[in-house]
Amino acid sequence: MKKLSGRLLIAVFTVIVLLSSTGFAEVYNLTETIKFLGSSSTTNLGLSQPRDVAFDNSGNMYVASYGNSRIFKRDTSGNWTTFGSSIGNPRKIVYYGGYIYVIDNTYNVKYAYVNATYPSWTTLNISNKLYIGSIMSFAVSSTLPAKFYVGTTKGVYQLNAVSTGYTAVQLLALTSGIDGIAVDSFNHVYASTQGQIWSSYDPVDAINKWVKLTSVAYSSDLAIDSSNNIYVTVTGSDSSVQKFSAVAVLLAKMGNYTASRNPSGLTVYPGSSNVYAACSDMNAITVFKPMKIFTPLPR
Repeated sequence: MKKLSGRLLIAVFTVIVLLSSTGFAEVYNLTETIKFLGSSSTTNLGLSQPRDVAFDNSGNMYVASYGNSRIFKRDTSGNWTTFGSSIGNPRKIVYYGGYIYVIDNTYNVKYAYVNATYPSWTTLNISNKLYIGSIMSFAVSSTLPAKFYVGTTKGVYQLNAVSTGYTAVQLLALTSGIDGIAVDSFNHVYASTQGQIWSSYDPVDAINKWVKLTSVAYSSDLAIDSSNNIYVTVTGSDSSVQKFSAVAVLLAKMGNYTASRNPSGLTVYPGSSNVYAACSDMNAITVFKPMKIFTPLPR
């Protein structure tokens, strides 16, 4: 809006939404396939069946290398090192508050301090761990005070701090098991299980209650970006990474995967819409970045 000679001149724009050939409102391009074959700094171990990926606040990438029981760190210059000691078949990885959290083959959450000279793994003490089932996914809220959540073979639990560590309180009972879990900026919890996406907030009634947002083919992980869009890895015949709005409108499909090369874990690079998906069958991290397809035209 500009003021000229005492008048207000208002520029009106019409937004034209261009759809891709697939009919989706957004298009993502595969911009990079990150592989690592090993180096002297990792005793020649490379990525082997990577299951998940995370970033710290400095932009360093951490990969859960399931096949050789390692966590690999890739710094912003592209240099790879082994992070911490070996950890049995890591399958999920999360960064929060200077620590890396990993779920290993004992289905426990373990953590290590990022800036330690020799990072070592400590098991997160959950007092009633025997009663909540095997832990399959882990998430931390972005708001303070931070809240920890786990997805298990029995449902979704919030971890409440106690004098001896944490105790788990069930939020949602689902015996099919929770493959992925994430938290948006409003502390709404999302969970993926057996091809369904659940939310602790009902966007239709605008109240806090658990609802099934949508169904997809078999899903293995999910993530939330800063705009509260939902990203899900889908395996099987519809193998892809799929992006949904907060009200479960499908916005995009990305990935040149096949039924034998499925994405597993994923994350959204902090402060962006760039998607990093671990593909264990390809021994690689696939990177997708959005194209701009909304064209404002002056009228």
